[in-house]
Amino acid sequence: MLQEKLKQANREGSRRHTQLALILLSTFSICLLVLAAISFWDFSAFSQADPISTLSDDEVGVPERTPLPGKSSINDDSKNNGSVESREIFKRELAEFEEIFEPKISSANFIQWDRGSLEKIISMKDEAVSSFRKGDYERGLAELEIVRGASRDALDKRDAVFGKALSSAKFFLKEDSYEEAKINIDRALLVHLNEEEAMEVRDRINKLPKILPLLEKAKVARAENNSEKEYAALNMITQIDSSRLGLKERAQDLKGEIKENKFSQFIESGLSGIRKKNLEAATENLSAAVKIFPSRPEVKILEKKLHALEKESKLENVLKAAESKIANDDWRAAHDIYS
Repeated sequence: MLQEKLKQANREGSRRHTQLALILLSTFSICLLVLAAISFWDFSAFSQADPISTLSDDEVGVPERTPLPGKSSINDDSKNNGSVESREIFKRELAEFEEIFEPKISSANFIQWDRGSLEKIISMKDEAVSSFRKGDYERGLAELEIVRGASRDALDKRDAVFGKALSSAKFFLKEDSYEEAKINIDRALLVHLNEEEAMEVRDRINKLPKILPLLEKAKVARAENNSEKEYAALNMITQIDSSRLGLKERAQDLKGEIKENKFSQFIESGLSGIRKKNLEAATENLSAAVKIFPSRPEVKILEKKLHALEKESKLENVLKAAESKIANDDWRAAHDIYS
């Protein structure tokens, strides 16, 4: 009886040992399968931010693929190369911005004209530099491009305002409209304080208050057909503003016309003196005519007539003197005069 119980106990212990061995063997097999699965799993799918890469092959409708060896390292190298290139481009374009654009938009007259645009552009530049310092080179570069574009737009707008104002100032100056010209040149110089052409136009506009009364005098003199008065007014205007070429040409024409008129008057008066045998008047008018046009044919004619008159006058004086001597029975003296 005791032997039977011992045999039963041995069988029960053997069965338990067998079950324990099977459990340990199953556990070990499962661990091996898990390790094998992990070694073939592609974790690169979890490193992409793109929503398309989070979808399974069944969801995007593509067949199952075996990952290429080294794929993750190739993508990392491409990213690094792109970042380096963006970094260098950012540095170049920032230096160009600070050399070309920033001095223009930071100038005193630009600030006076459009401070708001300057503050906005500088703020955007600071954001781009901040992104660059954080290592986000591509974002920094994109933000810097926006800054450069905003700067170009602001400068183009400034140049357009300046060009329109300067053009209007020149138009009203040509029309001798002082108030309108002054308003527009002030607007132009507000945008471009030291622009050379604008400053020249401003100087001419500032002379208008002195010129306008003289223009009125010249207008009245012309209506009266008074060449000398008109010339005097125009001559004063061209001395104030020598760039008024039209008035300068008109003054030269009037000057020539006045000289012609005076010359004709002197010749006519000289000939009148010859006819009246007024030697003194003829001589004075001949001298005045010679000062104006010394080589004119009219001068030669008057000279010839004057010489003839001088001879005739001299002969008459001789005859008168001789007759006087004869009347006084001073024949010897009369003989000396004739001889």
